[in-house]
Amino acid sequence: MTAHCDRDGRDDPDGTLRIRLSLPEIDALCLKAARGAGYSWGVAEEASFAARWLAARGLPGPAMLLAHLQRFDGKGWDEIVPVVGDVWSARKGGVLCALAVGSALSDRADLPGNRSTDALRIDGLASPMLILPFVQQNARAQHANLSVCWGRYEAVLSENGFTLAAEESLVDRDEPAVVVIRRVDRPARPTVAGADCLLENATMRGLSAFAHRTYVPATARSRAGAGAASSDND
Repeated sequence: MTAHCDRDGRDDPDGTLRIRLSLPEIDALCLKAARGAGYSWGVAEEASFAARWLAARGLPGPAMLLAHLQRFDGKGWDEIVPVVGDVWSARKGGVLCALAVGSALSDRADLPGNRSTDALRIDGLASPMLILPFVQQNARAQHANLSVCWGRYEAVLSENGFTLAAEESLVDRDEPAVVVIRRVDRPARPTVAGADCLLENATMRGLSAFAHRTYVPATARSRAGAGAASSDND
C-alpha cells in the first residue's frame, strides 16, 4: 500500500498530521485490520466496505471502524451477533456489533418490510453509522427510501442518495444506541462518492496495528469462533 501525506502531511490549522489514502487503499487496510481483529473473511470484507463507503461520503469511516474494533477486541462472536426477532438485540443485554448487524442486514434484503408502517428496531447497537452502507443496499433492493434514526441523528438512504441530519457533532457516534429503520416517502439527496480521504496518523497506526496481527501466529487474544460459518441470526 502506498500512502502519501497531503501538503507535507499537515492539513489542519492545529497541525494534525493526516495521510491521504485512495479508496482502494482504505479498503485494503480496513480489510486487513478487521481480519487482524479476528473477524472472518466475509465479515472483514463487510467492514472494509462500510469504512470505504463512509469515507467516500466525507465521513470518518476508518476512524469509526478502528474505534469499533477496539471496543470488541477479544469478544466472542456469540456475544456480539444479533438475536433476531421483533427487536434485534444481543444476548444478555450486551452491546451489538455493527459489523454483525450489517452482515445480517445484507442477508435480509427485504428489511424492514414492504409496508410503510413496518419498522425494525435494534437495541444496544455500537457505532450505528457503520450499518448505513448496508441499509442503502436494502434501499436499492427494495427501490425504496429508508430512514435510520438513533439519538439525535437521522440518515435517509435511497438507491443513489444519502442524507444525514444531526443536532450535534459526531463525537458520540460510537456510543451504543437504540436504532430504528423504517420506510419513508422522502428520498435522500443524490450523492457522488469521492476518490480518497484523509486519515489522522493515529488512525493509520491503529488500523495498521490490527492488520499486523495477520502476519503473526494466532494467540489467546484471538477471538474464539469470530465469524464462524454457522449463523445465529435466524
